[in-house]
Amino acid sequence: MGGCYLPHLFIGFSRLYLGAHFPHDVLLGWVIGAVLVWAFSRFWDPIAAWLGTQTFAQQTVIAFIVSMIFVVLGMLVVSLRNGYQVPALWIDNALLAGDVMPAPVDPNGVFTSAGTVFGLGFGLAWIVSLGGYQATGPVWMRALRYVIGLVGILILWMGLGQVFPRGDGLLVYSLRFIRYALVGWWVTGGAPWLFIRFKIVEDGRHKSSI
Repeated sequence: MGGCYLPHLFIGFSRLYLGAHFPHDVLLGWVIGAVLVWAFSRFWDPIAAWLGTQTFAQQTVIAFIVSMIFVVLGMLVVSLRNGYQVPALWIDNALLAGDVMPAPVDPNGVFTSAGTVFGLGFGLAWIVSLGGYQATGPVWMRALRYVIGLVGILILWMGLGQVFPRGDGLLVYSLRFIRYALVGWWVTGGAPWLFIRFKIVEDGRHKSSI
């Protein structure tokens, strides 16, 4: 089991070698990662069992509350870094790779993560309430589901990205939250429902929970 964490450990060294992060960035990342792994190992089963006793509406509310916690914590970090100036050397290095300016304190990322978390949770609760879904089947069936799922993501992610406004402000942040919530919902709920609806699953398997 421990061997599967080695690649992630070596990624930290690669970030130092490439000059993408400072040593304290990598060390802090390792510490946070270790804490998260321990927390998931310790609390995943009891929390999953507890969530299984909740109704679909309750699970949806819980997913929304968790996403709002993401928003509050993220915006708190953004507010603490208000007025932060990206070092000129960082900008020069970033421009060597393209014309996109670095934006390490962009609030849009907060709503991207929060919306995705809510969408994933809502979609999972929804599909389980309908009987669940199992991603089994022959290779051709899995390949077809992969293509359909990818097309759906591109439509929601890129399509809405072209329609919704960009920048800052409550409306922009709200639409970004909705956009990524739809992407998350498609991954865990929308696409599986479509596969079941059009019988792109093995007979009888979709009645099992995820």
